[in-house]
Amino acid sequence: MIGFSRHSHRYWNGLYERANLASILEREYVGEEGDITNYDAVSNAIEESKPDILFHLAAMAFVPYGKVHPGETFKINQGGTQNVLDAILYNSIHGNRSVKAAVFITTDKVYYNAEQLWGYAEKDKLGWPGDPYAASKANADITIDCYRTSLFLPGTIHYQYQTKV
Repeated sequence: MIGFSRHSHRYWNGLYERANLASILEREYVGEEGDITNYDAVSNAIEESKPDILFHLAAMAFVPYGKVHPGETFKINQGGTQNVLDAILYNSIHGNRSVKAAVFITTDKVYYNAEQLWGYAEKDKLGWPGDPYAASKANADITIDCYRTSLFLPGTIHYQYQTKV
């Protein structure tokens, strides 16, 4: 298990801290902790730990703070997701195909608000995000879909082209 968050601000560690992942990492696994915005740390952690399944939960989800600090919100939410995808891709290209599946956590804030009574689904239309949090998560979702459909082999998260980059 690898745990990434932002250590410098209490709002940036919400799910990570509330789920008590740091103590679970220490108690249950030989794990890594780091900053999701640091590509080298993310890639090295994947290379060293060789996870079978990767769960990406790191996000700056405190909407009021994101409105005051939009750049940081995009850096964490969209940039952090980009780092995870690029690290999986890099490791796959260079022979580390340990990651068999990746689960990325999103939000209903990325969907068009149709005032419906039921929840949203992946097939629903992305909306016009009204704040930096929603926009950064929508960007992350679009990036994930781009990698899934154009870079990874169908049904896998392994790079589909033979040429090494």
